[in-house]
Amino acid sequence: MSQMSESSILESEELSFLNEVMFSRLPEGNQVQPSFTLDGDQEHSEMLGRLGQAASMQMVAQFKNRRLIFPLQLFQDEFNRLTMELQAPQIFETGPTMRQWRMQPQLPLRLLEACGKEAELKVHDISLSGFSVTLPEHEGPAPEKLELQLELPECGSLLPLSGAKVRRIDQQTVAYNLLFDEPDLEQALGRFLFEQHKQQHPEWEMPDVTPKSSEMAESA
Repeated sequence: MSQMSESSILESEELSFLNEVMFSRLPEGNQVQPSFTLDGDQEHSEMLGRLGQAASMQMVAQFKNRRLIFPLQLFQDEFNRLTMELQAPQIFETGPTMRQWRMQPQLPLRLLEACGKEAELKVHDISLSGFSVTLPEHEGPAPEKLELQLELPECGSLLPLSGAKVRRIDQQTVAYNLLFDEPDLEQALGRFLFEQHKQQHPEWEMPDVTPKSSEMAESA
């Protein structure tokens, strides 16, 4: 499932229908991870379990000029029942070239130094692959590497950001590649970006991808 043809890509209407059928909406504040149980005999369950461990599975959805790639993760309970869950997607802009969607914050995002002091740099845009910052006026040469913390306003947590300078976009804007030391950090940023994307496009009716409570406790 890691490689799909163009005919395997879900259009927005199809994903909306899938969302309605598979993911019942609970009262506000009780979001759950989108999931569904895979029915089958023990032989098929074992085969799917081995496939989930050995291969990268994903669901691809197309929304106008956006392509969302949702990783799929299999879980097996004590009764050998398999459950498949949607993880936060990678979001791409389609066109002449396909590239990671860059979120330009509608409200300023705070960058903090290791000591907790607010950095003078401001987030101009950010994606899963990189980010660009606006330098203060009359700032000297941009640092080759950045080690900062991004404050995620909705959950109040801090996300470490490590970046390597790519290029200077203009006199005050510099682009950096993102470097992740741990997969959990990339997943946390992916969830944040997906939530921001949903807020900007509520008409697309995309599913929620809230992590399990145990996963949230581990990443806290």
